[in-house]
Amino acid sequence: QVWSPCDEPQGIGQFAGRRRNSNMAYRRNVHVYRNNSFGISRGLYNINATIPRLYTDRKKIQKERFYRSQQAAVDYLKSRNGTIITEVFTDFFSCFTGERDIFIPRLRRKPFIVIESMYRHERRKVMRMVCNSIEGARCISPPHYNMRDILKKLAYMKLYYIHKAAKFLGLYAFAHLVKSFIVTGHPVVSGSYFTDLIANKINRIYYPKVPPSYQVKYLQPDDLMKPDVIFYLDYMTQRNMIRRKLPRFLQIYLRFKKIGPLKVIRRDISDRNGTVDAIRKILLRHVDKDFNIVSPIT
Repeated sequence: QVWSPCDEPQGIGQFAGRRRNSNMAYRRNVHVYRNNSFGISRGLYNINATIPRLYTDRKKIQKERFYRSQQAAVDYLKSRNGTIITEVFTDFFSCFTGERDIFIPRLRRKPFIVIESMYRHERRKVMRMVCNSIEGARCISPPHYNMRDILKKLAYMKLYYIHKAAKFLGLYAFAHLVKSFIVTGHPVVSGSYFTDLIANKINRIYYPKVPPSYQVKYLQPDDLMKPDVIFYLDYMTQRNMIRRKLPRFLQIYLRFKKIGPLKVIRRDISDRNGTVDAIRKILLRHVDKDFNIVSPIT
């Protein structure tokens, strides 16, 4: 039997006095007051399902948090407690070997190339092919190898907000690794970077509408190394060969144009060689015979 407000005019007191009912029934069927924008109403609700509004507001804020600097991620992690935070910082600082601040000139150096796509398997294949076509190139992707174990541990422990902050912080460790390769004369080809991280987050949080391009979430932090060019592989498959509108992921990426050169490569998903040739054709316009950047990619 389900008790209604009319059956129990005296509320919780009378219902709680019915000893023959189980504790589970008592927890499930009690009179509570709900405060909403229209006033206070009395009814029968599941107490176990009620969540304080302050908690849900904080959860929403953290879910939509976009860090704007390295210090912002550090400050958030410092506000958390536990030995796991110490492990995050220990692994993060272990990524910086040698000189901490590495200067990278704008021109006359090896390039930093980023290749991204929602088709991750094909992206990795093309990234390897582009890397093999450039002499001395290093093919790497974030996170930094010293931070992979702690990120896996955070995901396993379901510490998702700490995981997101640590993953963002790991981009700075990865950027330091990129700089160390460039100063030693190696071009770098990466399978993902800041735009991939943020695009996936926007895709999960904001649905079905894509946020407008003027919002700050599309801007890369000023203290994070920017790539020389980002190639987004917009593959055409049998399902999307005839399009009525731009794919959602492509809509998100086109809003990243303010962070630097973004080149969209549209090819058939089976034409890997054609995709690599299109990427090389763009790169060769801006590099010399030693594959040093001589003019900015626009």
